[in-house]
Amino acid sequence: MPNRSPSERDAVRRSEPGQFAAHPLGADGARTAPAGRRPTIAVVSDDAELLRRLDVLAAAAGAVLVRSSASDRAPAGDLVLLGTDRLPTADGPTGRSPIIARRARVVVVATGDPPPSTWQQALAVGAEHVAVLPEAEAWLLDRLLDAASGRRRARVIGVIGGRGGAGASTLAVALAVTAARDRMRPMLIDLDSLGGGVDLVLGGELESGLRWEDLAAVRGRLQPGLLDAGLPRACGVGFLTFDRVGEFRAGVEAVEAVLDAAGRESSLVVIDLPRQVDDLTRAALRHTGEVLLVVPAEVRAGAAAGRLVAAIEPLCPQVRLVVRGPAPTGLTPQAVADALALPLAADLRAEPGLAGALDQGLAPPVRPRGPLGLLCRRLLSETVEDSGRDGAFEDAGIRPHRRSDERRVAR
Repeated sequence: MPNRSPSERDAVRRSEPGQFAAHPLGADGARTAPAGRRPTIAVVSDDAELLRRLDVLAAAAGAVLVRSSASDRAPAGDLVLLGTDRLPTADGPTGRSPIIARRARVVVVATGDPPPSTWQQALAVGAEHVAVLPEAEAWLLDRLLDAASGRRRARVIGVIGGRGGAGASTLAVALAVTAARDRMRPMLIDLDSLGGGVDLVLGGELESGLRWEDLAAVRGRLQPGLLDAGLPRACGVGFLTFDRVGEFRAGVEAVEAVLDAAGRESSLVVIDLPRQVDDLTRAALRHTGEVLLVVPAEVRAGAAAGRLVAAIEPLCPQVRLVVRGPAPTGLTPQAVADALALPLAADLRAEPGLAGALDQGLAPPVRPRGPLGLLCRRLLSETVEDSGRDGAFEDAGIRPHRRSDERRVAR
């Protein structure tokens, strides 16, 4: 493992929690709103106390809030803060629900002690987060700063194996490599400290740059551009992994800070998740929009994956299954999906030459027409479609976000 220079290690800025306004908006050109267009942050609520709290946070972030009515449409790509008083219930919306463009990022905002049904209602409207005030004021201020700067946060995909050796790290790397080839700006975050390291899968173990050991003590908001400039790169992918000596000591605050920065500095974040659901994994899942669970087409692998599903579903409800073949006993991918009660994202057959390439320290051969390449291109196209789809939720209620459940790579 190469040694990092003192300048690389000193590049880490250790900010205190809540110090989100340390860098003026526009200091980083990539985060500045386009000239002539001021980002709109729509607020959908009739709760006077909630509106007062949001006004205070908006003033601190230098953001402008716009009250939305039933005739308004939130501009594509902007942030919508939806109060719990305007969430739909089983009998329809509690108030007049506005038309919300599907490109908008929706955050449900609650105060006090909201009922458990709030999270199910938020999921039904496609919200990416539920912010409970006052506890989540620092988190929401951070999002208002991002929205006011005109910067959309990256899509975050977690990949996890149903058992050891399932191929989750390979799929995570292949997704990032495919995204780089498609001129996206991916970041690959390795959280599996007991794995071999995504640098070995990428063939980038000799590349210099920051590792987790350099970032283990950070917290708060990282200096803009730190990850983009400081991470090692291979195959067009900026990646963060571990040294393979000593014990990994990064805490929850470091994971939160890194994933928050990665979401601002890239267009796609892929996380290689560990199979142990500890505090670090829970922190990562709070940032994750979707988890892909990779399970070999084997009975024992499916049984092992069942326990994992029970642990991660409450933390990230959007979990889909990738079944890796060939099945030694003819077990079908749909049978595995039915047993785990998960939507089937794909049936992935063996990739020729993959094992040999990895053993030689080469990046996985993600051939455009190969099984792995086809799968990654489709998953990424679904991600772009999901993030940028036009359309609106119905005015009479807010239509749940839906996506195709059962897809498979053609044999």
